Amino acid sequence: MRPAPMAITLLLLLTSACGDDDAVGTPDAGGTDAGSGLDAATIDAGREDAGEDEELDSGAPDAGEGDAGDTDAGAIDAGASDAGASDAGTDAGSTPDSGMVRTPLLVQWCPISGSTPAGAYRGTLASSLNEVTTSCGGGSAPGRDAAVRIELAPGATLGATYRHAGDGILSLVDSCPAIPTCLEAGLSSSSGETLSWTNTGATSNPVYLILDSDALDGPQTFELDLVITAP
Repeated sequence: MRPAPMAITLLLLLTSACGDDDAVGTPDAGGTDAGSGLDAATIDAGREDAGEDEELDSGAPDAGEGDAGDTDAGAIDAGASDAGASDAGTDAGSTPDSGMVRTPLLVQWCPISGSTPAGAYRGTLASSLNEVTTSCGGGSAPGRDAAVRIELAPGATLGATYRHAGDGILSLVDSCPAIPTCLEAGLSSSSGETLSWTNTGATSNPVYLILDSDALDGPQTFELDLVITAP
């Protein structure tokens, strides 16, 4: 009966030896597969991290909006101050002057009252019509015109200088709009059209300066200097 246990013991030893091979082989294969997977995943993740870092390194801050922003070429550089409406409104179509401050003069045709005092004025004939076709000098006056009413005391002298953006024509008459009598014709000079007239009467005499031009189109701005000298 003793040989049987020995046979069982040998059988158990053989079985254990075969089981050891399987146990050893399985961890080797499993370890290799799992290790490779982890290594590859880690490398892939590392590359993604590195890629994001590279994007951050070459991102917007290096060539950002600050370098070519609104401040460099913004509204300030080309703003209203450089080419403002105020400068254009003052300079457009005006004639050269001495730089003195001028009072705006709203002209009309034959004002029936009031008297324009001595002073330096600027204005425009743009809204005027061609009311007078002949100047006191006898020449043609085909452009727009207006009248300035001035009351002169006895013995006072009126001096006027008229500069038109085109070609100005200046006349002085004794009435408006009735058929006038010419008192003085303007003379061309380097400073514009000029005239001078003295009231030799015994009473104040309203007279009318006719501001005329030689064309209906083109610039119509003007400057007018009035000097009234007491007797």
